[in-house]
Amino acid sequence: MADWSFDIFTSGSLRHYIARSDRLPDSKTFELFCTNYDSQVTAALFIPEQNQRKKSLKNLNIRVDQGRQWSIRASAHTMSLVSRQTLSHSLLSDLKTGNRVTVTYPLSKDKNTSLRFSLKGSGKALARLEKQCAAAG
Repeated sequence: MADWSFDIFTSGSLRHYIARSDRLPDSKTFELFCTNYDSQVTAALFIPEQNQRKKSLKNLNIRVDQGRQWSIRASAHTMSLVSRQTLSHSLLSDLKTGNRVTVTYPLSKDKNTSLRFSLKGSGKALARLEKQCAAAG
């Protein structure tokens, strides 16, 4: 099980700052990010086998350990669900100090699935992300 990592991805003038979970065996990852154009921290769940032909809004339910649960709106894109809202300070705090995060999302109208990611190393990766996002804002 790998630690969370921090990456910077640049495309033209757009710079993404990304804190990324360990990769599950099927290449799914949970990421928090901001950009040099939008300093608010938001989330994305990468699901390689997902193929959304049209964008739609879905709920991502996030629970750290057995604690609180947050429900955030996300846009379905090809291979990902990307949050449309800024993550709360309490969620970020729990992600930094927790052991495991469970992300639940709809597979279809009547069926949800849950993914579990380790939070090992998330405190360090998220602290770097928050520092970069604050500097970008």
